[in-house]
Amino acid sequence: MKRIAVIGGGLTGLTISNFISKDCDTEITIFEEKSEKKLLDKTSAKIVLSYSTVEILKKYNLWDKDSFRPNFIDKIHLSYSNSLGSTTISSQDENLDFLGAHIQTDFLKKKLIESIYSNKNIQLNSGTHIFEINGENKKQIFYSKNNKNSYSEFDAIIFASGLDLLKDNYFNDKISKEYDQTALVFHLKGSKKSSSIAYERFTDDGVLALLPSEDDWLVIFSLHNSALKKYEEVSDIELTKKLQTLIGKKVGEINKISDRFKYPLSLSYYKKFSHSNVCLLGDACHKLHPIAGQSFNLTVRDCFILSNSLKMDNDIHTVFNNYQNLRYKEMKRIIKFTDFLADKIYRLPIRKFILGKIFLVLDFNKNVKKLAVGLITGSYLYKKNINNMKAYD
Repeated sequence: MKRIAVIGGGLTGLTISNFISKDCDTEITIFEEKSEKKLLDKTSAKIVLSYSTVEILKKYNLWDKDSFRPNFIDKIHLSYSNSLGSTTISSQDENLDFLGAHIQTDFLKKKLIESIYSNKNIQLNSGTHIFEINGENKKQIFYSKNNKNSYSEFDAIIFASGLDLLKDNYFNDKISKEYDQTALVFHLKGSKKSSSIAYERFTDDGVLALLPSEDDWLVIFSLHNSALKKYEEVSDIELTKKLQTLIGKKVGEINKISDRFKYPLSLSYYKKFSHSNVCLLGDACHKLHPIAGQSFNLTVRDCFILSNSLKMDNDIHTVFNNYQNLRYKEMKRIIKFTDFLADKIYRLPIRKFILGKIFLVLDFNKNVKKLAVGLITGSYLYKKNINNMKAYD
C-alpha cells in the first residue's frame, strides 16, 4: 500500500484525501498545524460551489443537501453601473439544473472531516509542526507534536499549503501579480427575500458581487485601492446609502450590514506544479481573484483529475507528471478569464463600451453564452469525465 502525505488540513487537503482514499488503496496522513479544536472552529464564511463541484462531491458521497442547506443560483445578471448594457447567464443556457450552490463553508468542512474520521486509511495529524522535509524517492517528514519530535516516510507528498517547508524547492517559476485592489466583504439584509439570481455589477470603483444566501446576501466588493476609503471608512448607514445607489432595488431596501472584513487581492500561480513524487494543489498551486468564484472550484477539479489518475496508474511519478500536463491548460484559461475581468478591462478607457459589446454578444450568440457557462461551472468536465465515474457506496 502506498503512503501519501498531504500538507495542510484546510478544504483542499481534506478534499484530496477523501477523493484518493475512495479511488485508491492508499494510506494518507494529513499534517495540519492547527489543533483539532481550532480546525473545527465555526466561522461565518460562505462559499459558492459550481455545478461540476457539486456533481463531483456527489460521486464521492460528500454532498449532503439536507445539512448543507444550499441556496442554488440559476442565473447571474451582469451589468455596468450608469450604463444601459446588461445580460443574464442562465443554467438553462447549458441545460444544467443550476450554476452554483451557495453554502456555509463550515458545513462542507464538517462533512469532509466526518468522512475522514470514518476512514481507517486516513490519519488527520492535527497540531503538528513540520520542521524539515528530505529525501528523493522516499520523502521523510520530520515534525513535532505535543513537544515530541517524530518522523515518517512517504512515497509522495501533496502540498495544499506550507510549500516553504520543502528544503529543495523545485518550484521556482512562480508568477505573481498585485492587483492594487482590496476585497471588502460583508453580509446584508434587504426587504426582498434572497433569490436564485446572483448579480455581478461593474462600477468605476470596482466589481460588486451580490450572492444570494439562505437568509441574506453576501457582498464581495473588489475595490480599487484608490476608492477603498469611500467604502471602508464610513458607517453602516453611509455604506448602505452608497450601496443602494449602486445596486438599486435588486435586494429591495437595505436594512442591515454586518460582518465587514477586507483582504488584499492578488494573483499567483506556478507554471510547474509537479516534480517527481511531489505536487501542489489549491492555494499552494494557484490563488485567483474572486471575481468569478473559481479558486476552490478549480481546485476540486484538480483533485478529481489527480485522484482518478492515481486510480488508473500505479506509478506516482508518471501520475504527477500527467497531472501537470492535464491541468495546466485549464488553469491558464481560468487565470486569463479572471484577470481580464478583474484588471485588464479596467485599464481600458472605453471599458463601458467593450463590456457593453460583450454583454450584447452574450445576449445574441448562444454558442458564446454556452462557452461562458461551461467556463464558470466546469460543466464541460462534467460531461466528459464525471458521468463515467461510479458512485461510491
